[in-house]
Parts: sequence; C-alpha cells; structure tokens
Amino acid sequence: MKTIVILGKNGMLGKRMFDFFIKNENYKIFSFSKNELDITDFLKVQNTLKKINPDFLINCTAYTKVDEAENNRELAFLINSKSVLNLAKICSELNTKFVHFSTDYVFSGKNKDGYCENNEDLNPLNIYGKSKLKGEKYIQEISEKSNLEYYIIRTSWLFDKIGNNFVNTILKLAKNKKELNIINDQFGSPTYTLDLINFTNYLILKNYSSGIYHFSNSGCISWYNFAKKICEINNINIKINPVSSNFFKTEAKRPKYSYLIDTKTDFTHRVWNDALIENFIS
Repeated sequence: MKTIVILGKNGMLGKRMFDFFIKNENYKIFSFSKNELDITDFLKVQNTLKKINPDFLINCTAYTKVDEAENNRELAFLINSKSVLNLAKICSELNTKFVHFSTDYVFSGKNKDGYCENNEDLNPLNIYGKSKLKGEKYIQEISEKSNLEYYIIRTSWLFDKIGNNFVNTILKLAKNKKELNIINDQFGSPTYTLDLINFTNYLILKNYSSGIYHFSNSGCISWYNFAKKICEINNINIKINPVSSNFFKTEAKRPKYSYLIDTKTDFTHRVWNDALIENFIS
C-alpha cells in the first residue's frame, strides 16, 4: 500500500483530490488544510512529513489571486516559490515523489498555436505567473542535485461545481444582471478538476518519468465562448457581449494565447464542453 499526503485539502482541487484517492484501497491518505498545515511554516511541514514518510506528496496549495498578487509579491513568492522549494527539499530527503501543479500563466501568450511542455517562451506577464515559474525552477534545480522524482503538471482555466472559478462566477452574475461583458481575445482551454485528477492518477499508475506535463481538456476557446456555453447548458437566457481585454482595467496582464498541448502521454483528453456538461449533471 502506497501513502499519499495531500496539501490544501479545503481548496477546490484539494477537496476533489482527497475525495478521489480516499476511495482507492491501494492508498493510505493523509490530507491537510491550510489551518492544519501551513506550507509557509517550514519546520512544521518538515516534521509532519518526516513522521508520515509518504510515497507521494500532492501539493494542491497555491496563491492564485492573480490581480492581488501584483501588490502582494512577497506573499505570492512565499507560497508559490519558496514554500515549493522547501517541499522539494523535504521530498528529496524522504525519497518521496513530488506532484505539483503549475499554470499556463508561465508563458507570455504570444504563441497562437498553443504551448507544448518544452516551449521556451517562459516570460510571464504577471507576478502570479512569475512566482509559479520560480516554483517550477526550484523543483527542477533540486532534482538535478538529488534523487528527487517529480511531476509538474501545468493546467489552465480550472473549473468545478464547487469553489471559486469562472463557471460559478458566470452563474452567479447571470442571476443578477441583464447582460454580461466577457473577454473575447484571450484563448485557452477549460479544465475540469476531475479530469485533471484522473490525469494525475494516470501519471502515477503508469510511472511516467519525472518532468513537466500539460493537462487541459481539448479545444481552444475564448472566455466569451466559454460563458456562452455555460449559459446555454443551464438554459439561461442572457445577453453576452464580446469585449476586448482592454475593456476591463485589471492589475495583472493576462496571456492572450495559453492553450496547453500534451505531447508526452497517451492519456485521452476529452473535449471541454463534454466535461462541462458532466460538471452540471454529476
């Protein structure tokens, strides 16, 4: 029986991750919320993980407030970079495989054809992306110096029926507004949390080699098209206006093109709208 530790169990991804693995009799699961184990408390994290000595550490924690990160640089780098470095060091010492999630925001967004895992356009437009990229590099640096095995899984536009995400935001706004203005010049692919978790489990079961992996549902769309489909599936009759990124004044810049392409696995990526439908009926 393998032992898994899940960090960030109260977040959208962490909660779903726990629900998925706790049902599997092949794993012994330990999970921690931020209140139970704050990843910025380096000594406590080290002592806790040493006691458990897990086979896998799945880090579902992150500072994801993209706009707020512009004015909270220190906190963003503490959570997304320095704490990740600490986790990588501990995993190396314990011979624990480190599973970490990153983002499409590590890219500049200039490539209209999307991004493969080895694309070198690593020029984030905002603090959030820079802090996540730094976390990636820390993991790779530790691995180069030690026996650390890891999966860095970049994903994008994560959605679920629980938690704060674009799908739930649109549903909430549609209840109180007569029309919505949605950006139509940023392109990527939505990712259903349960599909991301299945992909994570697939990497573990197939024992893929250490490295960076990309996962999203298939199909490249704009936020505008995403919003239209959300309302269509839920029979919401509301006017949705396509607008440019300049329509909204935000603290952080976003990449225009961030479609993630998986070239390293044979996992089947289902189409995003099929996953969206399941999100509402499951």
